Amino acid sequence: EKDYEYKQREKEREEKEREEQGNENDRQLLSQNTKRKSASKPKKQNKPKSKKQKNKKITPSFTMYKNWPSKGGIQFSNVCVRYREGLQRVLDHVDIHIKGGSKVGIVGRTGSGKSTILLTLLRLVEAERNPKDEENEQILDNNQQSSSSSQQYKPSYILIDGRDIQRDMGVTTLRSNIATTPQDPTLFEGSLRFNLDPMSKREEKDLWVALQQVGMYDYVKSLPSGLDSNVATDGANLSVGLNTSLIFLSRALLKKCKIILMDEATASVDFETDTKIQKVTRECFQDCTVITVAHRLSTIADADMVVVMDQGRVVECGKPKDLLFKTGSHLQFMALSVGEKHLQQLQQISLEKEHKIIENPYDL
Repeated sequence: EKDYEYKQREKEREEKEREEQGNENDRQLLSQNTKRKSASKPKKQNKPKSKKQKNKKITPSFTMYKNWPSKGGIQFSNVCVRYREGLQRVLDHVDIHIKGGSKVGIVGRTGSGKSTILLTLLRLVEAERNPKDEENEQILDNNQQSSSSSQQYKPSYILIDGRDIQRDMGVTTLRSNIATTPQDPTLFEGSLRFNLDPMSKREEKDLWVALQQVGMYDYVKSLPSGLDSNVATDGANLSVGLNTSLIFLSRALLKKCKIILMDEATASVDFETDTKIQKVTRECFQDCTVITVAHRLSTIADADMVVVMDQGRVVECGKPKDLLFKTGSHLQFMALSVGEKHLQQLQQISLEKEHKIIENPYDL
């Protein structure tokens, strides 16, 4: 009996020692983890002055780009693009400087690279990154001067209001700040309201204002269901009064972007709708940068600048008036291929634009 009591006490003592040792090990492990975590955390140099500052979260896509782009200036520098490695370049060392708020037309033969410029701007295809670009970026980041050997090097980049669209942001931030009107606009299957404002960010009165601006207010108002009218995916159930391109223009107005891209938006519409689209573009996007890939030269005859593309290169760039009156220019040759009368009409449009600028520079 005494032996049993002795063994029981020994067993309890051993269990107690193991428990104390285990607790000590846990404390040491916890202490080590705490030190490791605190060492990995960056030291706070400036303590927040208020609780509001302390709880403030930094969201680069919101904080850094809240008011971006504010002007809509675009710069292509030494931009090269291939659709796949090993294929010929579709853009070959392209340099274009577009002033914020200007209206730019891009023209050229089929396959010249016109639409690829817009695809690259949206990063639907990526521009090539020269191996020296990373070295140059490190030099700029470290505020160092480039060596004499790198002075001959021309960096490749696309900037919007000074920000590199490949280096400084993701595609979501980029594309959410650009409105597009594609060559073959495809609508969502659903209501007209949903097609105008997919994210439901605007009030109903804003939708009606946008429809008024593109000349569709009366037509939509006459529909039995109005904004809740059903729209087929390809817009097959829409009448002439509700053109898909005009819906996209309404969406662009509601999006309130500083940059509007139009890829031959008037190529497949009748003259009346074409005229309406051009009128909306001139009147409603005065403060926006509008880049139009044009099928009809009359579409861009009153632009601020025309870019002529050929085999992936910029072969000509300037004011429409200057290029249309310049003997032997690419733009003049394109106009003459339609006919002498067509060239004269385009020249007249470009002259009227110049006179309008002189008379009232704010009425464009």
